[in-house]
Amino acid sequence: MYVSIDSSVDFKGDFMVLEKFQQQNKIKQNSIVAAGVEEFSQKTYSDANTDKIVQNCGISKGFLFHYFGSKKNFYFYCLSQSLEKLLEQTDEAQGNFYEILFSVMNQKLQLCARYPAETRFVNMASRESSVEVTPGKAEIFAKYAAQTHNASATTMKQALAT
Repeated sequence: MYVSIDSSVDFKGDFMVLEKFQQQNKIKQNSIVAAGVEEFSQKTYSDANTDKIVQNCGISKGFLFHYFGSKKNFYFYCLSQSLEKLLEQTDEAQGNFYEILFSVMNQKLQLCARYPAETRFVNMASRESSVEVTPGKAEIFAKYAAQTHNASATTMKQALAT
């Protein structure tokens, strides 16, 4: 089941994807987000360095802040994009109870292997204790948890029906 996180959600007025970023070509957008995800996957929010991020994606710091307004907004955007990748649609599992459950788990593990930086970032974010990002991060994870709960319930119903 494909789950989409609405990247235009307003997290207490701080997080709004700027139209100007979305107007950039996809290659540039992906480069900027990948640089952010890589930095945030290796360091805490406070220790992550926007200078390194912009150096790695080839834009100026001014452009990063022009697109996102703040490091915090960029962090939330990168987190949402990482969760989107880790929630990509998986194939409908077939078979008996165990085959369905193991198939779904295997597909999720394959997503983690396909997106290692995103997996590390989500893991880091789940343990992030910075007061600056905790409320927005909690909202993103709450939305993710609700969506994955529904997908898991559907899978369990299918497995139990076999």
